[in-house]
Amino acid sequence: MNVKTKPSRLLYVVPDFFPSASGYAHACENFIYAVANLGYEVLILSFKPAELPTPHDNIAIKSILRSNRDEMKTIFKEQLGSNWDALIIETFENSDVCNWLIDTLNIPLVSTAVRIHAATETEIYASTPNEYYSRMFDEAKCLASKVPNIWSTTNYYIDFFKDQYGLTQVEGYLKRYSIIPNIPGKRKKELLPEPSAHLIDILSKNNKNKTLFALGRMSEQGVSQKNFRTLLDAIAIAQDELKKLGSKVLIIGDGELRRSLEIQARSINISDLVSFVSELSHEDILHLTRISHAGILISTYEGHSMFSVECLSNGLPLLFSEKTGIAEYIEHGKTGVSVDPNDPFSVAEGLIEITRGEHNKDSIKSQYLQKFGQEITISKCKFIIDQLASRSKYPKAIVFGTGGYLNKVIEKINRNFNIVAFADNSIEKQGNSLFGAPIIAPSHIHSIDHDLVILASSATESIKAQLIELKIQKENIIKLDM
Repeated sequence: MNVKTKPSRLLYVVPDFFPSASGYAHACENFIYAVANLGYEVLILSFKPAELPTPHDNIAIKSILRSNRDEMKTIFKEQLGSNWDALIIETFENSDVCNWLIDTLNIPLVSTAVRIHAATETEIYASTPNEYYSRMFDEAKCLASKVPNIWSTTNYYIDFFKDQYGLTQVEGYLKRYSIIPNIPGKRKKELLPEPSAHLIDILSKNNKNKTLFALGRMSEQGVSQKNFRTLLDAIAIAQDELKKLGSKVLIIGDGELRRSLEIQARSINISDLVSFVSELSHEDILHLTRISHAGILISTYEGHSMFSVECLSNGLPLLFSEKTGIAEYIEHGKTGVSVDPNDPFSVAEGLIEITRGEHNKDSIKSQYLQKFGQEITISKCKFIIDQLASRSKYPKAIVFGTGGYLNKVIEKINRNFNIVAFADNSIEKQGNSLFGAPIIAPSHIHSIDHDLVILASSATESIKAQLIELKIQKENIIKLDM
């Protein structure tokens, strides 16, 4: 008789989701639907208004708007239930709330993971441009100290995490790392709606066979990251050759500095080569990836952005920055052209090279999807998620002690054991919870299934004697070195 195994239940925290059209939202949507198709049951948790783009039997969604700590912890207890097999947190951007979440729910830390994407949680946090980001970076480092599983879309940001997140070199090596790229969606070309009248009008004013386009927010941070000013300078440098080649550049995005960029383009006499487009739908962006000559992503810092995913999975080559996270996914001369993002002359040369090139889009698409397509990425990811959700490989531990000594060994315990409860002699602490696990009286240890009792107190001998008196076998009592 075949016994049907119960699917793993995943609590999945998103920084953004549908109906938002951000890169984060599309990345999370593509990943969650692919994971749910494997049979996992997924509850999406958003701290903004969110909804499912299409119904799915294995996906539910809950929006809990941000509030104060005590109120949110109460809501988590009342609305999220228990028996989650794993907690997956996309980005460190809601670290304060995720710290509260971990403290509230009974999800073993060995079954929690954070996936790094980049930008806000990396370079911006680390540069702490204001008090808010400084506080959020402190929260992110606190979350990082608890979570033993660190995922990222790139190796580049795994290295960044090790360097910048306040870990010693040894602590950094003790984390369990996995690379999980962003994946393209499954929408087929024939299912896309027709291009909007707005896009058709834009293309009618350009030579669509030599259209290059860039995409990004035009806030101060966005302009700096996407390197739009250097791009404009490079177009000015290369303008004679670009005109001969019939090239036009679309820069899509809006924000407080858009007008400033338009004035810069006019002042260096390249308005005939550049068109600024404040907004396009996601469907129109996908149309552009299929009909344009090349995409431009010369960011000063960048991870595996959804812009790059959608370009390359549709066969569109990219002008891209060397020595950034995105360089792990593009091969110079085959699927794109690499440039030094800090040198406008290098960018100018790259613009000319990629415009001159005759690109085999089917070949580019095939090369990219063979390595980073949905099927191959999700097949690898299934193993990683199964390991995350399987607690059987970790001994079930009751940790005796909740004081200062615990702080010195908790990370080691989190990496190697499944904490099912804490025990403490303090009557005031009993009945509360810590890291989502209950704090119990020592006399109740036998009522909870466990493999080991870990001593997390300097009073080793007296506690050991107490446990032996409670009929805990001596060989199942251990103490970890600090």
